Amino acid sequence: MKKQILGLAALFFTLPLWAQIQFGSLDDVLAYADKNSLTAKAAELTEQAAAKNEQLYRSTLLPRLDLATAADYNIIIPSMVVPDKLMGGTDGKYSTIRFGLPFVFTPALEFSLPLINPEKWEELKKYVLEKEKAHYHSAVQLEYLHIQLAQAYFNALAAKELLALAAESKKTVAQLLTVLELRKKEGVLQPVAYNRAKLLQADIDNNAIQWRLLLAKSMNELQQLLHIPETDSLLLAERFTINWQLTELAEASQRPRFLLAKTASKIAEQSILQSKKATLPKLSLQARYAYQWQVQKGQTVQFDMSTVGLRLSVPLFAGGFYKTAQKRAALLTEAAKADEQQSLAQVKKEQANWMIHFTAAADKQKSLQQKIRATSDNLRIAQLSLEEGVMEFDEFHTIFQEWLSARMEHLQVINEGLFYQFLLTQKR
Repeated sequence: MKKQILGLAALFFTLPLWAQIQFGSLDDVLAYADKNSLTAKAAELTEQAAAKNEQLYRSTLLPRLDLATAADYNIIIPSMVVPDKLMGGTDGKYSTIRFGLPFVFTPALEFSLPLINPEKWEELKKYVLEKEKAHYHSAVQLEYLHIQLAQAYFNALAAKELLALAAESKKTVAQLLTVLELRKKEGVLQPVAYNRAKLLQADIDNNAIQWRLLLAKSMNELQQLLHIPETDSLLLAERFTINWQLTELAEASQRPRFLLAKTASKIAEQSILQSKKATLPKLSLQARYAYQWQVQKGQTVQFDMSTVGLRLSVPLFAGGFYKTAQKRAALLTEAAKADEQQSLAQVKKEQANWMIHFTAAADKQKSLQQKIRATSDNLRIAQLSLEEGVMEFDEFHTIFQEWLSARMEHLQVINEGLFYQFLLTQKR
């Protein structure tokens, strides 16, 4: 008994773990993607790296303390001829004095602090803007991810509705075949008509296969974009309906793609200020403390030294470097401004096209609702007429195809309406 229990426990722990993840709306899908998708994680890392770049550059404006060491061998030691009298010797005689010993070891502490550096101050502002640019670049990637998710999500919902339509159609055709089979046995139905009804049933089965394929592909795409393990399954619980009223339309000036171009333009403008400030003087505080050992054949000299001072650097001539840098920054700024304007125009055009598609879908669904009511009523009458034997199969087949086509087209219009409504109103 004990061995059986242990065997069952081992089998339990070797079985793969799986879970079912349920989404009640597209907002749930997007919220999950923003936390778990690879795109979101890569975007977050990019923003963090940009923030670190700003911190790294900001540290160059803070005080700095270094430990430096040097080991030297003086091949030629400075020397000077001095009167012996200075050393307490005989007047009129001279001696050669060397300043130092050949082997020198010097550890030192070096301190520096930038006091005035307009160029670096402006460049720091550029790094702040670079961090903002990284944020909008991530937002662009997430917006594209949201669009892919929305398309796959609505396609999956549409495929589920199409499969329900296939089941309803199959039920209708099955009832039809029952009636036709009775009429066939009674000898009042041509075999060709009965075979055509069987072909209609096969067409519906083929449609169901295609719609199951669409559902599987859409769910697989959702799973891949959301970075959900293959062992887990997805369940979409939302109904496939739409409210055709548009509220809180997104503004083109708030789209990440335009904000990214706008920030790039700001960075270019900041580069002009930086290049201009590069010609201004720079002032820093510097201090150094060193302790030195000088050695030669057992003879040792030790002493320490320290200095504190201000270092002023004034650019005078750099071969036209600063002037060329300013011209280059001005050209890049013009290009960035043009790109900003073009980006805004493209975003506005894109949103205008979305509105055109949404309006067309909204108008089309009104006529399709009337068409569905008419074809549904025709199908009901046709079923009764066929059962009573007052309608031929060809006429019924035409009415059935009209009904099926209207239902399929209506689902397609709802799919388009939901997608373009999302594009026009999505929160970024």
